[in-house]
Amino acid sequence: MRLYRNTTKGFQGNYSFRTFFVDRLITFPLKTKNKTEALQLSHFIQEVSYKAQLFPDNKMIYLREIYAKLGLSKRLLSTISSPTSYHFKELFLKMIISKQEAKIFRSDRTIALYQDVLQQCLKAWGNIALEELNWEMETILYQHFNRKQYSATTQNIYKRCLKAFFNWCKEKRILKEAPFNPKEERITDTKQKWIKPSEFAVIQQGTEDSVLQARNRLGYYQGLRRGEFDSMAFLDDRIQVIGKGKKLREIPLFYDQCQKDIALCHKYPALEASITKSFKRLCDRVGFSEYNFHCLRHSFAHNCMVNNVSIFRLQHWLGHSSVTTTEKYLRSFGMDYLDYTTRVNK
Repeated sequence: MRLYRNTTKGFQGNYSFRTFFVDRLITFPLKTKNKTEALQLSHFIQEVSYKAQLFPDNKMIYLREIYAKLGLSKRLLSTISSPTSYHFKELFLKMIISKQEAKIFRSDRTIALYQDVLQQCLKAWGNIALEELNWEMETILYQHFNRKQYSATTQNIYKRCLKAFFNWCKEKRILKEAPFNPKEERITDTKQKWIKPSEFAVIQQGTEDSVLQARNRLGYYQGLRRGEFDSMAFLDDRIQVIGKGKKLREIPLFYDQCQKDIALCHKYPALEASITKSFKRLCDRVGFSEYNFHCLRHSFAHNCMVNNVSIFRLQHWLGHSSVTTTEKYLRSFGMDYLDYTTRVNK
């Protein structure tokens, strides 16, 4: 429910009252600039709306009662007699545009992720009307994810995006409540996420592709994400990178061949998906199928940790917005992390 002043040309200063009437969100123009009178009218609308909620079969009678009290024409009543139907695709795209304009979505990667979520939902449901979404549609969506063999991590990311969409709909008063609550699966991953120096040497020897080797070195020794190769630049004794959220950070050079590797990656750019697949194929070939490209970044964090680098400095080098995220990286290293905390807290 919301009482507010109208800003539309020709009606400026007049109060309007927006509320749910049975199963629909309706805005009632109160045709007054007096706040006391507007409050009295809004209380009247709430009382009648409550009656309509109790007796939905008589909702049109109650609606006419409200419009008679407000002194509005029958022509206006006829324009709202059929409920507005919102469809998933159009509304989801509106959310993306809205969050872009509000500068909540700042990176192309975030927009691409939400567009991918939209495509997966359309494949599972089609362009369904919003009022048709329910727990059965949730089951159909998860069955689609399983057919695609998406990992639990990927499914959790998609669920977070869908939850953000439902929250946006509630903020915009399109939905009173979410049709279902996408629950994330708890992941208990006990696999080692960092690559030992000896294992990294075997991985590098498993390919003669110099560009692939260069990308691997930049991930392992500099902690770069796969989406940061295009934005990195060499500056004397450091690398400048534009990371997530278009945040700029600088990382010292940790190996001699770094400048040549940067030039090689700029000369032969690759898509993120291609970088992931090529590294995964290489690991499978040399017998380390449990590793993925992101493990190179974890390895960089582990190497910094065993060399007693401050967690706050490491947070900056990794480009984490919160030190809590950095701590999660380090906690996954088990006893090495406990030894690290003992050393740095002496």
